[in-house]
Amino acid sequence: MIRKKLFALMIATLCFTVLGLGAEKKFDKKFAASPGGTFTVHADVGNVSVEGTDAKEVSIVAEMRGRQRDLEEYEISAWQTANGVEMKLRNLRKSSRWFNWSDDGFDAHIAVSVPKE
Repeated sequence: MIRKKLFALMIATLCFTVLGLGAEKKFDKKFAASPGGTFTVHADVGNVSVEGTDAKEVSIVAEMRGRQRDLEEYEISAWQTANGVEMKLRNLRKSSRWFNWSDDGFDAHIAVSVPKE
């Protein structure tokens, strides 16, 4: 009985390793900013939380999890503009999949800190 459980655990571990499940990607960027500026997000997927702080900067921390191949299909970038900061998380995939059924393990969370007014 113990051998069967151990064998099943080894097979499950091998499957997760081969399929690339559990891969992570992190994005961390800061920009000098003053209160009253704008922050614009363009995101194909994920959730965003925004917090006001006393710092004079915009801080963006994005954590993405999923299969390695799914992580490689997303590009994240951020840049300073004349009015503030913009960021983009976009899917590079050329063709869309119906209802993102193939991305069921992909998750993205974007935490943003901006100066308070």
